[in-house]
Amino acid sequence: MKVSCLCLSFLLAICGLHWTPTTANKIFHFGSCEILMNVNEIRTGFTAIKANIQARDTVRTTSILSFPYSLHRVNSEDTCCFIHHLLKFYVDMVFKHCETEDSWVNRKISSIANSFLSIKKNFRHCCEINMHFHELRHNFAAVKEMLQSQDKNTDVRFLPKSYSLQDIEPVDRCCFLRHLMRFYLANVFKHCEESSFLVKRKVSSIANNFLHIKRDLRLCHDAGMCHCTEDVKQKYTRILSRFEEMDIQSAAIKALGELDILLDWMDKTD
Repeated sequence: MKVSCLCLSFLLAICGLHWTPTTANKIFHFGSCEILMNVNEIRTGFTAIKANIQARDTVRTTSILSFPYSLHRVNSEDTCCFIHHLLKFYVDMVFKHCETEDSWVNRKISSIANSFLSIKKNFRHCCEINMHFHELRHNFAAVKEMLQSQDKNTDVRFLPKSYSLQDIEPVDRCCFLRHLMRFYLANVFKHCEESSFLVKRKVSSIANNFLHIKRDLRLCHDAGMCHCTEDVKQKYTRILSRFEEMDIQSAAIKALGELDILLDWMDKTD
């Protein structure tokens, strides 16, 4: 049996930070995520087999998860993502290897696994963006010099440097990125008139990636997970105003040339 099974008590301890005894489902808040689950049922199932499982552990000097008090130090804005990854870890890698000769223990593990699977499905409503970042980087790198060499308005900048974008609060990142995806799709890509087939192909590929990201962000927004503060709205309004003050083709080329700033920020906020 994998020693990973033993770490269930630590994972349950994270939930226990918010837990009060109840036999019913309860809404738990993990950062921006709200998940309905019955922790008492999972805890009861694990308690019944805890001693049996721990007696099988022959590697007492190793811990896969930190102790509960360390896990509780995870920043609040990271808990949604962190719990989601842990659930995926248990569902994909742990439970299917936890088989014993005791059918009763196996039945309890199966019940816990089903509960975790149900909780994991609920996390789909949280803000999770699927993007091919390496592909984005590769496509932009192939045309970066050509695009930036055509920018004749070097005294103007739409996006602040990536280190300035880092000042955007974590709670605002979803909204700001959603605005930028919409900005590029609605105002930039369609006005990029290039004679180079290579540039057209690479820009088209980047646009398709942005469209997929925008769709994911739309789901986050619809689920109430993508809140927009007044500060973010003002930042975006300034970007759009500077863009609209320029000739549309020149502005589109400049915005495309600044994609490295946006990609750097996205990479650092992952």
